[in-house]
Amino acid sequence: MEITFYGTRGSIPTPSERAFGFSSDKYGGETTCVSIRSKEGDLYIIDAGSGIRRLGQQLLEQGFTGNGDANLYFSHVHWDHIQGFPFFTPAFIKGNHFKLVGEKKAMTTLERTLEGQQQYPNFPITLEQMRNMGADLEFFEVTEGQEFKNGLQIGYVRLNHPDGVLCYKFDEGDRTFVFGTDTEHDGIIHPNGKYEFGVYDQRLIRWAEQADALVYDGQYTPEEYDPEAFNLPGMSKKTWGHSTYERGVDIAQAAGVKALVLTHHDPNHDDTKLDEIKARAEDYAKKRAPNLEVIMARDGLKLNI
Repeated sequence: MEITFYGTRGSIPTPSERAFGFSSDKYGGETTCVSIRSKEGDLYIIDAGSGIRRLGQQLLEQGFTGNGDANLYFSHVHWDHIQGFPFFTPAFIKGNHFKLVGEKKAMTTLERTLEGQQQYPNFPITLEQMRNMGADLEFFEVTEGQEFKNGLQIGYVRLNHPDGVLCYKFDEGDRTFVFGTDTEHDGIIHPNGKYEFGVYDQRLIRWAEQADALVYDGQYTPEEYDPEAFNLPGMSKKTWGHSTYERGVDIAQAAGVKALVLTHHDPNHDDTKLDEIKARAEDYAKKRAPNLEVIMARDGLKLNI
């Protein structure tokens, strides 16, 4: 599998703003989008954050001009994971085919959510217009325990995030890639400082066992996640649906994962801050999981597993 990251930010795109002293040149500023190429050349896309626009431009150069085919898997439909879809140019080209996979919610479907994003007065081109004049868009709703076998074997589990999130696992031969962003750890820290895994933590540990790479939500530092525990001012981020590099390392170590990829970077974290977080994560891993490789996701990062 060749895995390419086109968007690694959480919440909102964050371009460099040098007039305000903020640089995102190193890690990028696009929201979540990742592509996976199988050995046979099949294309799988995870999420349609703002990064999918750049992916779309590359696909046009690779022949997605009327005979392209790909599978687009949505972890969930919070705005930063769907906001790039109206700017995904290959979806406007007749002859291309996309299978869009997501979870049906109690109140709505993936298709209706994307329709809502493109309704007037929010956007000038509706999803119906795209479907009538552009690519063939086939919507598919997953059900509990469902797996897909289409070049890769793909499964999912639900993790801890407001309104739910799907954690996808991609298997090709003896190689495994797990994409677990937008999830919050649910264990407890004992007075001695030891962390006890919660129910969702244990679910992810079992799901990612011996994976070659686990992508994990590392949006907050421990101090940002729980300021009170460090006698710091600020609002707690508990129940917001995101995690820290410490919990990512703990989960990866327990699962026997080879590489931990931290993603969903906070929009307030510039390149300097992300360098600092990477160094802290590596230091934390050296003490607890010395064989674990820690990678800070960035726009343009490629992994071959």
